[in-house]
Amino acid sequence: MAGKVRKKKGIGSDGLLNDNQLAFCQYYIQDFNATQAAIKAGYSAKTAKSIASTLLTKINIQAQVNKFVNERKVRTQIDSDTVLLELLKIAKSDIRRVLDDNCGIKKISDIDDDTAACISSIEVDEIQDFDRGDKVFIGFSKKVKLWDKMKALDLLGKHLRLFGDKVEVTHDYSKLTNNELDARIRELEESESKKNFK
Repeated sequence: MAGKVRKKKGIGSDGLLNDNQLAFCQYYIQDFNATQAAIKAGYSAKTAKSIASTLLTKINIQAQVNKFVNERKVRTQIDSDTVLLELLKIAKSDIRRVLDDNCGIKKISDIDDDTAACISSIEVDEIQDFDRGDKVFIGFSKKVKLWDKMKALDLLGKHLRLFGDKVEVTHDYSKLTNNELDARIRELEESESKKNFK
């Protein structure tokens, strides 16, 4: 289905996007990885980076992405500030806020709200000894696991565009109509196919 122009819908400078372009916008807002969004939308994996670069220069694509992001904010009643603040808690988590001076886990009532938000799980197991067949309770084994700090930092970095899918724009395709843009994408895909047969 790569490169196939389908029924147009959505918004844009000429009022419409085709199905591939609309799918690209939907996939792009999931993690803002343009190359993967192009592949998931049905474009060739070999030309996805170039196609993604081309699509992101289009004003109508940018408008549709913004529309999807705003609709999601309204639907979930969660904005980027809410998400970023939660990720920031995890990114700044410190195990010392969970443990007491004896390396035991603090009582739940002694753990502040921000630190509690960083805890993924707490496991409590009874320790028992068997003396002549009788179970003797010795104490508890406790384990605490925090949410993945590196993942939180990674997501914050992606949001701030510190790293990730860097698309180099070598041509300005913003003035092309949708039909011209689709024709250019087909040219890129055909060019890549010819290289593979050589």
